[in-house]
Amino acid sequence: MAMTISDLPEDLQREIVCRVTQKDMRAVRLTCKTWDTLWKSERFRKMHMCNEEAAREEGESRVIALIDWNLHLISVVVDDVDHPSTEIKGKLSCLDDQQQRQQENIMKVCHCDGLLLCALKDSFRLLVLNPFLRQTRWIEPPSFSFPCLSDRYVYDCYRYALGYDYNKNSHKILRFMEVKMWLRTGHLFCYEIYEIYGFDSNSWKTLDVGTPHWSITNHKDCVPLKGNTYWLATLHRNSYCQYDGLVCFDFTNERFGPVLPLPPDEDDLLVKYAVLSRLRGDKLALLLKFHQPTVDEIWVTTVIDPSQVSWSKFLILDRRPGVPELFWELFPIGFFIDEEKKVAMVLDSKGKLSIFGEDGFFRQVDLPVHPLHPSTNNYHQVCFLYTPSLVQIHKSL
Repeated sequence: MAMTISDLPEDLQREIVCRVTQKDMRAVRLTCKTWDTLWKSERFRKMHMCNEEAAREEGESRVIALIDWNLHLISVVVDDVDHPSTEIKGKLSCLDDQQQRQQENIMKVCHCDGLLLCALKDSFRLLVLNPFLRQTRWIEPPSFSFPCLSDRYVYDCYRYALGYDYNKNSHKILRFMEVKMWLRTGHLFCYEIYEIYGFDSNSWKTLDVGTPHWSITNHKDCVPLKGNTYWLATLHRNSYCQYDGLVCFDFTNERFGPVLPLPPDEDDLLVKYAVLSRLRGDKLALLLKFHQPTVDEIWVTTVIDPSQVSWSKFLILDRRPGVPELFWELFPIGFFIDEEKKVAMVLDSKGKLSIFGEDGFFRQVDLPVHPLHPSTNNYHQVCFLYTPSLVQIHKSL
């Protein structure tokens, strides 16, 4: 009589399933009811996460990138910085076949605690998902009522953040926009609105934040940390190309903090471009390009909370001749660093991974993906470090 899967010892079954990649997990769960039940157990999920952590300790990082309006999981290995490697693990999907087409039209994405919040191109609804637990939740935002603007235009102007309220032990969504445009009548139309959604109450409410003296410079630089969200901001309300500091939204108190200073300006250099990133260990990192043509720097926070920040210089990217210029030849869609190896890894909009180190060290590898469609808007592409999470998506009432 032939042996079946269920005839194997339970420990062996756990070991087999635990070695399956996230990309192939759905096929494994469909193999038999035993393995599907096994995957749903919290003990197994913790074992699977331990394997994920072990892989990262061996020099592997997992990155989520938004490429061609789809979420992709990318493995980056820099155990040997002279021979880095990348691998596309596959698209992240938690939906059934009928809903999958909607998930393949993601316009904006932000994250917190392993949960992803997605705004779709072809739907006004928001999608929250946990790729590791394969949980999803659809959220209906408030309706639009702007007589002089189309719903589609207003929807594109919205910016989002996902955070955590420690008092209510529940996640929340912040949605806001700043609209400034000249009408045909010659008048300047200005409108600002801030709204917050509670997962526990399944409802939206409008926040009264007054008139901020700052503006968010770029919605892509939405970085979560300790349940809150940080952005790069400018103090010049009519400028979106100037970087003056960080601003944090505290989801527990439902308010913005003060504008936090950027790293100290040691040589009186003006910041031309900046990209914000999160590191493991509750730190933020900042990639700065100055107007001086050959200087890029990376700084890391030593203290960070909604009301204070201090910085430490991590790396100077003193480019040698022949090294592509960041923000010009290689426009970063995200970056992360390895503090132990003293290297910075920058993913750019052309699908290249550039590794910068001390003393002018530079290596570059191509991501194994199809060329981007010429009509794709690079500014919609973002990437960030991903850590699998056992955080449950709070279901609606």
